[in-house]
Amino acid sequence: MQPQIRSRTNRVLNAVEFLQDDSAQTQRFFPMIRTMRAPEQQQDRRELICHLCRDVVVHMRIEEMIFYPALRASVDHDTLLNRALAEHAVIQTLVEQLQQCDQSPERLEAALHVLGQHLSEHVSEKEKGLFPAAVNAALDLAALGGLLLEASRQLRTEHIALSPADSTD
Repeated sequence: MQPQIRSRTNRVLNAVEFLQDDSAQTQRFFPMIRTMRAPEQQQDRRELICHLCRDVVVHMRIEEMIFYPALRASVDHDTLLNRALAEHAVIQTLVEQLQQCDQSPERLEAALHVLGQHLSEHVSEKEKGLFPAAVNAALDLAALGGLLLEASRQLRTEHIALSPADSTD
């Protein structure tokens, strides 16, 4: 039996709802990070950026491993799926820039701003094209949601264990 995903209102979520909720959870980091300007907040800010990067990477990986292949097998939307994968490549580059510790504050701010824009555009594209296609396809979105949840939990555990912020030399 697949684990059930529940929203904050304790409603079971399907794959599309899970991905929407996961994106919203990731977006919550941006306002918090932007308000942390004081020198004494920089360590906490850096940790939030690490959490943001982890969440973005995990979200992209579960889409690439589970959601996109299932959708590709069920519908004829190769153009939208290929575009989403190309967007992931750009987002991954921005995440890598954010993870560089030797950046100037200005470059860090620029990368954070551009990442936020790309994530918003990516979510908007999915909500206009891929999510409606998934809802209309012959997919078991509840089962797919369980697979996404399981993979997300596993990747977050692995990522936390491998996070550079958690390992000190």
